[in-house]
Amino acid sequence: MKSLLILAVVTVLAISLGANHANAMCAIDTDWPDKPCIDTSPPLPLSKSEWRDLWSEYYTFKGADWMEQQKLELDKQTKSDNLKEWIESGYDSQNFTNYNVWFYYYANDQAPAPEGYELDETIYNKEILSPLKQFNSGIPIDKIQCKEGLELVIKSSDNTPACVKLTSVPKLIERGWTDSITHITSPDPDESSIRTITLVDNDKVISLKKGERFLLKLGDDYNWDAEINNQTIVSKVINIMIVKGTQGVYESHNLGNAVMTTTGNPICLATSTPCLQPSILLTWNIQVME
Repeated sequence: MKSLLILAVVTVLAISLGANHANAMCAIDTDWPDKPCIDTSPPLPLSKSEWRDLWSEYYTFKGADWMEQQKLELDKQTKSDNLKEWIESGYDSQNFTNYNVWFYYYANDQAPAPEGYELDETIYNKEILSPLKQFNSGIPIDKIQCKEGLELVIKSSDNTPACVKLTSVPKLIERGWTDSITHITSPDPDESSIRTITLVDNDKVISLKKGERFLLKLGDDYNWDAEINNQTIVSKVINIMIVKGTQGVYESHNLGNAVMTTTGNPICLATSTPCLQPSILLTWNIQVME
């Protein structure tokens, strides 16, 4: 990615006269000697988000203060309708400072692209594998992609991912097929108005009033399996879409005591190459009082 091609003088002059950047070759850049080579023909098969990751190195290389100062100048040139000329200034001396600044902010959706400088992301669309194939290949469950129009859910039976239509989610929850959708934040539960139990509460006594609810929020670094020894005292509330990283809402029903035991198995245990990371066990003693 970081190999550069030395341009002949004629080619550099052609660029300085306004040749389309997508048809140019990669020149030595005195502003950023190790820059990724973007100006190839045909363009490299990378999406805008992938270029964003690569160009983050430029921000680090130049430093935040310098980049923010250049952003002010970039905004000024954009408002004066002089952006293309500003980007191309310095081409004849192999100094692509303005181009590099512009492309960093363009890749981060903070600057427009002059005509002929846009990245055509339609040519970078890649086939999206099934969620299970992505999961088995080692992709973290929160990074799994679904095709357009589908939503990522986690199957209750084996904690594997699946992509379904959003309209199907309530019915799947009702049937117990899934109890979570990865990105929807539902107004119920509202973490600002409901008690939240986390990892730091392990081995503590949880005191509740009859009818009180709490949210179990243990994160998504493990696949969690919670059990309650007396569900007439406390049980999980069904048919609630929960936020990613939470394991459900629980409600107290009757006075008495119950024990909740939760086992956390590392996500990597479910991959094609299981890891040696140990599971963890959490316990809460729940007291329901008047």
